[in-house]
Amino acid sequence: MHNPHPRIVSEYHESVIRGIRIAPYSDYRRGVAALPLALAILAIIIAVGSGILIVSYAQSQAAAAAGRTVQAVQYAEAGARDALMRIARNRDFNNTGGYTIEFVSGGCSGTQEGCVTVTVSTATTPKVIVSTAQVRNTTRALQVDVTFDASSNGEITSVVWTEL
Repeated sequence: MHNPHPRIVSEYHESVIRGIRIAPYSDYRRGVAALPLALAILAIIIAVGSGILIVSYAQSQAAAAAGRTVQAVQYAEAGARDALMRIARNRDFNNTGGYTIEFVSGGCSGTQEGCVTVTVSTATTPKVIVSTAQVRNTTRALQVDVTFDASSNGEITSVVWTEL
């Protein structure tokens, strides 16, 4: 059989003729050495990204809890002010069993989204109001000591607020 090409062409020259360059074996070894470095960099990027994600999630949870705390204090204060208004209208008002105020529809049942329980002592002076608010799993309570004047006018002379 007759060889159409009189000279023998190496594989490298033949690939150049076809337009495809086959890299020598030493080029492949350099690429393999870079693979562990690329994987290490990828692992570091994933670790840093995961850390940032965890920290941001924890911060968002803390911010939500702080918001619920502020809201619970505001609800407790509103409940105490409601009791103060009732005492101002009727000096003998008391409710040791407590009454509830819903700040959200269905707030005192189920999820406890916004519920306040207010108790008023039977004592004449000082009357003690305890207002306990619950917003989801956050509970805050305020105690208000109400002192009346010595005469029987029923005028409130002193109000002391304490967060419990």
